[in-house]
Amino acid sequence: MELKAYFQSYENYFWEWKTDEDVPGDSGYHENNLLSIPGVGAIAYRPYVMEILKELQPQGWPPFGALLMVLYAMQDGYADFAGPLRRTAEFYSGEDFEFNVEKQIEFLEKIHALPKVYKQKQNRIVLLQTLFGDGHNRVATLLADVNLRIYYKRPQELAISAEKQEATPSVLNKDLSALNLNEKFPTVQSIIDAMKGLIDEPELDDEVLEEETTADTDKDFIKELIEEPKTFQVGSLIKESGAD
Repeated sequence: MELKAYFQSYENYFWEWKTDEDVPGDSGYHENNLLSIPGVGAIAYRPYVMEILKELQPQGWPPFGALLMVLYAMQDGYADFAGPLRRTAEFYSGEDFEFNVEKQIEFLEKIHALPKVYKQKQNRIVLLQTLFGDGHNRVATLLADVNLRIYYKRPQELAISAEKQEATPSVLNKDLSALNLNEKFPTVQSIIDAMKGLIDEPELDDEVLEEETTADTDKDFIKELIEEPKTFQVGSLIKESGAD
């Protein structure tokens, strides 16, 4: 799957490209710098998502919509992934085929319920690798590498992907199939167990350490901005300006 097709957005779908004019993009391309859920809110800035894709490249990429919904479910606080998924499924269901997204919603609720420590820093990558490691409809490792090279050379090609097309049922089916993981991960604990031995163990104590540590407050704040999907770009800019 070529780059433009992987990032293609669709009419009446549960995610879209948007432009935050107050925040520059990466690679000199400032349009379409934000991924968002229509009528709900931001998922993440594009540079943050590209960093995630770089980390996932060695095992291949999951369908883009599936990845975005997991990233959204990993966020703290209120999350509405059920409404957008149900609306998309209803729109693309027809006489021949009716989409049901309740299993996917149930799975995303498990991701949302995971303790914060499993969804931050390097553990976040391990979580994504665990969930999508042998999943359906992955973009092959070599092709993912080629797509990354094309993106950083010609990021403006995303403008084509940002123009919404009408999705076919197969597009939605790919995303939903990649999120149909309840049998593999029947409980929140089963996800945690699958990550054991792979996670960065010291990070399990982060929440305790945060309460005990007050030094380097400014550096810690910038680091937190960079590690959060909605503030990644802002944190990166602050870090760069401080280095000048």
